[in-house]
Amino acid sequence: MLPLANLSGDPSQEYFADGVTEALITELAKIASMRVVSRTSAMRYKGTTELVNQIARGLHVQTVLEGSVIKSGLIWVGLNDKERALRALEEAFGDCEPCLVSLKVEPIFDALRDDHRFTDMIRRVGLEP
Repeated sequence: MLPLANLSGDPSQEYFADGVTEALITELAKIASMRVVSRTSAMRYKGTTELVNQIARGLHVQTVLEGSVIKSGLIWVGLNDKERALRALEEAFGDCEPCLVSLKVEPIFDALRDDHRFTDMIRRVGLEP
């Protein structure tokens, strides 16, 4: 898993791309049949112009996963603050065309799932609620 490229145009989103990279490496490493290199090994290729087959040789792997981050939204809200959460989600993803592969909503935010505005927004970004 190579570090995700930050294509948002916002240098402050670099930490988000790195965080998603780290989370993906952690999840992929849980797959017993997959050899996943460490974050430290992968990060040395951040921003590289090396060809993918050269990177694979350097990491001693057969397959290299690469990707990019276009936009992020990080939302922290209080337990009973559904309106603020919905406004923050709308601000982060309201003008977005289908762009998400998944969205994790913790059980603590079940109230969001029951609101039609949340399910409408989820559909707009390309997911099924």
